[in-house]
This record gives sequence, structure tokens and C-alpha cells, in this order.
Amino acid sequence: EDTWVCLYLGNSTHVERVPYKLVADDYARLTITEGWSSSLAAPDSYVFVTSNDQYAFKKKMYRGVVNDQELTFPLMTAIISVEEGAITSITWDDGCHFCEDTDSLCLPNQYTYDNVSTPYKEDTKTDCAVVDSDCTVNDGANELCELNLYVVWAGTDKNGDYMHSAGLRFSRFLSYSVTSYVDDAKDAAADAESTAENVRKVTYLE
Repeated sequence: EDTWVCLYLGNSTHVERVPYKLVADDYARLTITEGWSSSLAAPDSYVFVTSNDQYAFKKKMYRGVVNDQELTFPLMTAIISVEEGAITSITWDDGCHFCEDTDSLCLPNQYTYDNVSTPYKEDTKTDCAVVDSDCTVNDGANELCELNLYVVWAGTDKNGDYMHSAGLRFSRFLSYSVTSYVDDAKDAAADAESTAENVRKVTYLE
């Protein structure tokens, strides 16, 4: 069943709402291209996910400052929980199984709705960060640092049948680093839909 999922990307001066039409229980990758070099990229940049009046907490995105380091968080996974076909919550998965000491850092990355300077501490999720100095290549942005947000589904559909994409996510993600996952997913996945070229893209992964 088709479901609208929206990404909100912004900072203190600029906000964009990017809608995606997804198929419930399909494992999908939402890609924002050329974002790292755009007006969205700022120390206070953030992203969050919404669908059917449910919201995930904010995460730092491009060029965030953590412990006096300039960092980018390029990979995130949103888990959409469903009960008998109705979306009940959207949470973030723990993302540090992507980390390698050589190219990334594992850091808390979940913040309140008010801003991205106040961590949400009750259930702090972590993500792998890439040092911003690794995000530039030949005067442009390294593809590694562009935002790739994965969506999986958990719970039951309107017929009471269990959804399976969350299980696919766990089996796929455990063995990848940030670099190898981006490369592998790019090579292996087929584009299912592309809207507004050079702005957003959704890829369904089998």
C-alpha cells in the first residue's frame, strides 16, 4: 500500500520538505543529492521524518559540530512502526554498526524538536560520523557525505500480517562500513522512482 513519507531538512535559516511516495514494508533508500554543498549545510542542520502525523526526533545532518569537531552524519535508518495498517511511531535505529575507526566515529545523534543543541537523552541513538575534511574531493563534495536515509517497517499490516523489511535491514547492515555500504548499495540497487532530478531519489532494495 502506498504511503507518503516526508523528510524535513533544514537549519536556522532554511527548511525544505521533501515528500516520498513509498510502498509499505518495502525497504527503501531516500537520497538527497548535492545537499552537502547546498544552503542546507550548516552546523545547525537537521533532518527528521514524518508520516501520517507521526514524527521522528531530529538528527544532525551536514557539517555538525560535536566536541569541537566538524562532522557529517551521512547514513541513517528510520523504523516506521505499524499496528494493523496504522502508523503508530517513527524511531531511529542505532547506526554504529557502520563505523570503522579509519573513516568514521560513533556518536549520539538524537535531539529534541526544539533544536539540535539539546540531546534527547531518554533514548539516545547513535550514528557514524564522517569528518568534514573527508567530504571534499576535487573542489566538490564526496558522494560518501551525501545523505542516504533508509526506511524499514515493523509491525502488522491491515490484515494482521507481520511486516518483514526490518528483518532485511538487520541482516544487511551488520557487515558494512560507511564507505563499503554506500558503494555496494549504489551498485546493487535499481532505481524505482526519481523525482526532481538532483534533488531527491528513492531506491527500493530487495
